[in-house]
Amino acid sequence: MTDLELGAAAAADIIRHIARVDITKALDPLDPSDFDTIVARLQRAMTRATAGTEAKILNAAVNALDVDWANLSPAARARVMQAAASTIAKIPARTIPALTSTMRVTGERIQRTTRRAVRTSVSATFRSRIGVSLSAQDRRVTEHAAESQAHFITDQWGRRRDEWSRTARGIVAQGLEDGLGRDEIAAMLHARLGPEAGARASRAYYDVVASTYAARARSFAHLRSFEDAGIERYVFEAVMDERTTDQCACLHGRVFETGAAVGLYDAVARSEDPEAVRDIQPWLRVGRGPEGERILFTERRDGSRTHVATVVESRVGQRDAPGSFTNVRSNRDLQDMGLCMPPLHARCRSTIVADV
Repeated sequence: MTDLELGAAAAADIIRHIARVDITKALDPLDPSDFDTIVARLQRAMTRATAGTEAKILNAAVNALDVDWANLSPAARARVMQAAASTIAKIPARTIPALTSTMRVTGERIQRTTRRAVRTSVSATFRSRIGVSLSAQDRRVTEHAAESQAHFITDQWGRRRDEWSRTARGIVAQGLEDGLGRDEIAAMLHARLGPEAGARASRAYYDVVASTYAARARSFAHLRSFEDAGIERYVFEAVMDERTTDQCACLHGRVFETGAAVGLYDAVARSEDPEAVRDIQPWLRVGRGPEGERILFTERRDGSRTHVATVVESRVGQRDAPGSFTNVRSNRDLQDMGLCMPPLHARCRSTIVADV
């Protein structure tokens, strides 16, 4: 984070404390710049809510590795590694309650401000028909979205624990090979695996979580506002600049049905499995086809893939080029696959607009 961003965050905290006013209410989730600010604030809130717990557990795990490695048998070394790695498994259970609480509060705020923004942006014919207050359905979707993200966070920490273990084994092995003593190896472990390194990784991951959760909350509130106003169709709109992905460029300008999109959110919320979102509202991924061509596809939890489009000319890194795609699924197919509203991928900035 830059000094300017840190200063802005500190100023916001001071204003909130003195004026007892939450200045985030002034942000418009439909404005790309304001939405980026909302995501950044959510990411900072998530980091603050978990930093102390994560640091404490990571420090305990690294301290468990402060042993006399040279005089341990290979079996004993393996037991030490296992004990340290098992400590990290406690992180999700200790941090998830704080994270879900933070997301729920932010999600409801995003929904309210989105509905307010939509009410003032559509024509006067619809304005009075769009309410700002949230229904039980709205809160149920927000709750389920938070639970879904909590599962992803748990999975992420599982992967990071495995990577943490591999890195620790490599550091110890290299240290012993170089003839280093206990203190030198311990210092290397703290530098590579300690709380500071963990904090950097957490901030990066929570940025993905924050952007995904905020985008889903915004999209649902947007759709519900359209539904209240009787707007039956909407247009997928990407932010077309150098950062725009092929996924969003491929769907830019496509028209989908409001009711069907709202139904996808309802299907996720009705499911007893928080991870159902991965199949009902999958991410659109980029990869290689059987002949090495660049393709867009979805991947279900069982590993099966569905081809969505072939990228003939990528528009990534270009401001004006629209990109070129072939073998693209129809709008109805995309809608049935759950590929009809943001986010389509991590840090997705796309939005939707009324087709009126």
